[in-house]
Amino acid sequence: MLECLAHAGIGRVPRSHVAVEIRIAAGVTVEQLDVASLPPAWDGAALRAARAFGDAWVREQRSAVLIVPSVVAHKEFNVLINPRHPDFRSIVAAAPEPVIWDARMFGAGAAHRRSRP
Repeated sequence: MLECLAHAGIGRVPRSHVAVEIRIAAGVTVEQLDVASLPPAWDGAALRAARAFGDAWVREQRSAVLIVPSVVAHKEFNVLINPRHPDFRSIVAAAPEPVIWDARMFGAGAAHRRSRP
């Protein structure tokens, strides 16, 4: 969720964001990396290193799921799913649910409004 806020750059409360919970079946390949395992400049503003790393991960099909530290909050994690991996079909998604953002996160002008879809 933090990644959405950091990269949205829309300056207002998003009205169309949804969240989807997933269930990862036993036996699905999951790879988790920490900051030390990532390439230099993985969290750089240009995102070149992160994109190159992610592109290689998808292409190489090392795992169906990749858990990596968040660029905007290194103690948090993002879960990436590789649609090209053979285990992809074993990952089940629930129905999307609206994300309700607190307008205070978008500046003083939006402090009394809450985002509702």
